[in-house]
Amino acid sequence: MPDILTSLHGKELGLDKDRDLVLPSPAAFKDNVTAATSASTGTDIPRAGATTLSSAAAVWRLAAPTAGVKKTLHSISTSTANRAVALAAGNFISTAGSSFTTMVLQGLAYGADLLGLSTALYLVQQSRSAIFSTSTST
Repeated sequence: MPDILTSLHGKELGLDKDRDLVLPSPAAFKDNVTAATSASTGTDIPRAGATTLSSAAAVWRLAAPTAGVKKTLHSISTSTANRAVALAAGNFISTAGSSFTTMVLQGLAYGADLLGLSTALYLVQQSRSAIFSTSTST
């Protein structure tokens, strides 16, 4: 284990000489998981952690990205109705282009792993059948 120079929690968690976070081995990270339903369409989906979408057709807003922060979206509904996630600000960058503002998830286990590149760009690291669009309609 690397030497901890700045301890955050005893000798178990801290920063090394390169200011990298040092964790006990093995270490696990717990993701914050939120649920988005038709009742929460007026509230932005958080920019970090995992969010499950479980309603029929609806449009949610995803909070603007933060550079280096990961976001995962999952559809957990068996309905084939469109569940759209529109960005509060910015664009999605995918292998299909970089001007997309909306992601549509149409079935069970559809989703995407995103990485904030800046306050205006989410990189689509992996897509599970998500459809990207410039329209917010479902």
